[in-house]
Amino acid sequence: MSEIDREQAAALLADWSRQDGLAPPELGEDTQILRHERAGDLVGLALLNDYGSGSEAGLWVRPDARRAGVGRALLAAITDDAGRRGRESFLLVCDRASASGEAFARAVGAQFAFAEHAMALDAALIERRRPRVPGLRLVPADPDEAEMLAGIQAAAFNDPLDEARRHVARGLATPTQQYVLGELNGEPVGLLRIGRYPSFADVTAFGVLPERQRRGIGRQMLLAALDILLADGWRDIRIEVESENHNALRLYESCGFRVRRSFGYYRVCVTG
Repeated sequence: MSEIDREQAAALLADWSRQDGLAPPELGEDTQILRHERAGDLVGLALLNDYGSGSEAGLWVRPDARRAGVGRALLAAITDDAGRRGRESFLLVCDRASASGEAFARAVGAQFAFAEHAMALDAALIERRRPRVPGLRLVPADPDEAEMLAGIQAAAFNDPLDEARRHVARGLATPTQQYVLGELNGEPVGLLRIGRYPSFADVTAFGVLPERQRRGIGRQMLLAALDILLADGWRDIRIEVESENHNALRLYESCGFRVRRSFGYYRVCVTG
């Protein structure tokens, strides 16, 4: 296993995905890319993302080199990497349009954890007729508000506070990401994170305090964030949602988002 040039990897992944009738994977700024060769011939790639609190991985094998142990070799290398990072497990990500990918995950004993929809905005479908919440506005968060952001995120997502702190610290340290607070009459009631990348923008870490939910606050916060991005000229705007989170899915659809791709997440244990 060895590193590979990112442009070369992107071209190969696009070609292999096209042969399978799938969309090519996105290469994040911090994605680690590993290659697998046989007799000098490149036959497989692995994409690794470590998020501080967990790791995710994806595998791609050249179509004419499948069923020859390449995928399992890639998985073994990823498992070793996760072990060196002190992980007890990691998530193997599979495009749900790939029957062979999900079959591989089951064959290696990975346990299904959850599924997620990747959604893209169609601005023409945004529903704006619903009543607005008076006194609600978005305010850019300052780095010295990290503890407040972590507290809101922990409450909104029912996450451990230490885990929320790590997520917030990582986001605040990433130049392409911006935290925004939702304030109702000056009181922080929610947060979201706007990402701006070379070819697309996204909204992540979007949550509202439990006692403030189901009042139209989240919807208005999301619409305000989308208006900011649209005014800045962004046309490819994305958001993700767990497939079983039907309330969030309906909210995103009412704000103009439509499902673009769906992914299954399978947990792989590093040690038995």
